[in-house]
Amino acid sequence: MDKTVRNFKHTILGGRFSGFVAAIAVIVMRVLMFLNGDIPQNEFSDSSFVWKFLAPFFSDPRVSFGASTLSIFIIAAIISHLNRRFTLIRGRTVLPFAVPLFLFSLHPYFLAMTPDFVAVFFLLWALFPLLNSYHRSNPRVFAFQSAVLIGIAGVFQIYALLLLPLWWWGERMVRGFKFKSFVASLIGVGLVYWLVFALFVFWGRIEEFTALFDFIARISITQFFEFSVVQWVFSGIIVVLLLAFVVMVNRKSSRDKVLTQILLGFLSFMVICTLVLQVLYRSNTLFWFTFALALLSFLIAYYYSLVESKWQVYSFYLLFSVFILIYCANYFSFMPAFL
Repeated sequence: MDKTVRNFKHTILGGRFSGFVAAIAVIVMRVLMFLNGDIPQNEFSDSSFVWKFLAPFFSDPRVSFGASTLSIFIIAAIISHLNRRFTLIRGRTVLPFAVPLFLFSLHPYFLAMTPDFVAVFFLLWALFPLLNSYHRSNPRVFAFQSAVLIGIAGVFQIYALLLLPLWWWGERMVRGFKFKSFVASLIGVGLVYWLVFALFVFWGRIEEFTALFDFIARISITQFFEFSVVQWVFSGIIVVLLLAFVVMVNRKSSRDKVLTQILLGFLSFMVICTLVLQVLYRSNTLFWFTFALALLSFLIAYYYSLVESKWQVYSFYLLFSVFILIYCANYFSFMPAFL
């Protein structure tokens, strides 16, 4: 084994205090950015059934900052537990915990508490029954569980409901999707929204309940014609790099166990779909981007947890340098306006 690779695995991936150092570094980064200026206000319309009732608790910027910081640690903990629960990455690694912490600390938007974070909690949680259904005799039970969790995510962010058909594709990939699973998932989502509807009827706010579903139809295609040449070039570069990375991740997983290959294929599919949805709903929400970051963090963690050459180690340091550059650009407020 190359010395560079061996040192990387010993100090970064399997270091005794690597997770603790990453957590402290992220907290310092977030505190510095918080003290540097005001937290950006959420300029999007409220597309949550319950956030209007919870938002007053986070009206104080310090409370909002604390809640958002706790949220990214919860996201990192869920991703890390998912890896340990199903032994998705061979060997000891801290990256499933550390990477999402850094990704969600690069931009001031993630310093404020939003319903997107809560929705992401439940969507990541929905991956557990999805993987549990692999080669099980009763996949409909797990389909029901996933659907309930997706439904709860939709209570906090209505757009999450659009992920249900994508989850059906994931269940098909784990060989657990049958007609009974389809019916069970519809019952799971229906149960959640029947309870929500009953509450809105009790409060006399039926119009508010139905109005939230209008957000799903608010797709804007005309915004593409407003892109500048620089925006098109930048977007094209990002798409090419993302697709290349997805290909490299799935190629590396070809020697892993089947369940890991299935999950990485599903996450790659989800990342691409969520980014497409983010473009379509660009003027309405950043929920899709938030969820895509959470999924992408696991792909990054997987790829760099299985380093095989010094060039892969160097690319990790290059990626980390890009993270620092993005953070500094946002900290010193010289990030281009279109980003």
